[in-house]
Amino acid sequence: MSSVANIATLTNSILNSLLPQFNFNETYTAGISFGGGVSSSMYFNNYGDMWLDAAQASVTVIGLLPADLINVFETYDDQLLRSGRNYKKVLVLLTAVSDERQIQAALSYANNLMSDGVYIIVGALGANAASSSLYQLGNYAFNSTDFTLPSNVVIDNVCQFGGYTIFPPTEAPGSTITPTDPRSDAIGTACSTKTKMAWLDIVFVIDISNAMGKTELHDLGIQLAGFMTKFNISQTGDHTTRASIITYATSATVRYGLQNVTTLNGVIQALLNLEKYFDPTDSGVDAREVPVVIFTASAYNKNGFDGADNAAKRLRADGVFIFAIDYDKTGYIAPLLQDIATEGYYYKADQNNIFKTLPFALTQVNCYCPDDTLQFRTFNSSSMTYTSYANCISGTDVSGIPLVITATNCDINNNSVLAAVTSREKLDFITDRIIPNPTQLNKSKEFIVGGHLSDNGDGQWMWYDFDKSSYPFGNFPSINVKSSEDTNSFYQKGYGFSFNLTSMASDDAKPYVCESRACDAENFCVRKN
Repeated sequence: MSSVANIATLTNSILNSLLPQFNFNETYTAGISFGGGVSSSMYFNNYGDMWLDAAQASVTVIGLLPADLINVFETYDDQLLRSGRNYKKVLVLLTAVSDERQIQAALSYANNLMSDGVYIIVGALGANAASSSLYQLGNYAFNSTDFTLPSNVVIDNVCQFGGYTIFPPTEAPGSTITPTDPRSDAIGTACSTKTKMAWLDIVFVIDISNAMGKTELHDLGIQLAGFMTKFNISQTGDHTTRASIITYATSATVRYGLQNVTTLNGVIQALLNLEKYFDPTDSGVDAREVPVVIFTASAYNKNGFDGADNAAKRLRADGVFIFAIDYDKTGYIAPLLQDIATEGYYYKADQNNIFKTLPFALTQVNCYCPDDTLQFRTFNSSSMTYTSYANCISGTDVSGIPLVITATNCDINNNSVLAAVTSREKLDFITDRIIPNPTQLNKSKEFIVGGHLSDNGDGQWMWYDFDKSSYPFGNFPSINVKSSEDTNSFYQKGYGFSFNLTSMASDDAKPYVCESRACDAENFCVRKN
């Protein structure tokens, strides 16, 4: 937007020329301001509330920071697309962004929204934007070099959908829908993905050698600043995240320490300064002295990387998760970075959706289990990544009866319940990781789980949730009911490597498997060690 005057011109045009023409009783309206950070409002059904919210928003501060169009589309998708009303959705994007790389990077996001039925109107503001390819991001586009809006043009395009409703799909005649509880067929309990509630200390370790390039550092700064807007940045308080920046080439320098963090804007400004640290004369890469969490590299120097893997092992042993982002297009340093990174957290800088992947991955590492349990995880061999679930599983090879186990919170240390085995993946995890572990089931060939007969007398088999409520079995597993008097269940080893779920009486004693809820953004707890 370049200047405060341009922002003021646009804001006045929206508030005084465009919005008064809307019938707010029929056209619910929300706003998104963006630039460095993103701020979105709720939907308003009257002009007064919309005007007051816009007047109080920090649009001037935000508007003078670099913008990220991907973040805008993501915010709309996450917070505003699903409003609960079945009316046509229209997004009016007003921007002075003219960077072709950013526009093309955002194209797939815009296309996804349009394929979901969103009608996008693009207003290219300023001379540079008017000559860009911004028009590709919408169904309709207009130019405004003086930052005022052609209100009638916008109104005509919006109001063509007046009274246009989008109805949910209907059932075919004679078909029925059986209501199901989503927990019944879930692979596991999903970890919280609410980045605003995460508790994290993030250290960015950035390669500034001449192999990286000033342009790449500029783009990286914008990218990292964009996804940091998803977190609650502060030095103190609950559900807060801090960030530090270390640059390295021949030597490493702390540019922004964890103790410096006070506001989101402070972190953003520090990231946008990355290109200033570029040294075209420095070809050295010394990765040994850097305490990394998010590590970027584009060059290899044998002396510099010798010992980095050992330092990384020590950090990982201390519970530090190391992300590696590879900017080297030759593929030469990929094995080296994969050795440094925590398994499943190596990324190529140009891979698809890395803007979404990194914040999600950070919520994954913010989801962890007490040290005397094992966290349920699955591995995707195509993407070479893990997915962590909020299930902290423990086994006991000492026999107990379901009635007593349930009454004593299963694993007394973690306030847990008998485990719900709702998927083949979860059963495989138990048989592969819990059964052989000498501190868990210690090779037991049978173990009690949380399957139990409903108290309602309807013959329904149920699982326990973490709050000790119950929900029904889904498509997995099937249960072999041996007696109509049985009220509980256990797995027993069958032929080969198979385990089968079988009913049992509530006063039979066997080893058992418990699970508790993981610590994550929405469930605060402390590791014992």
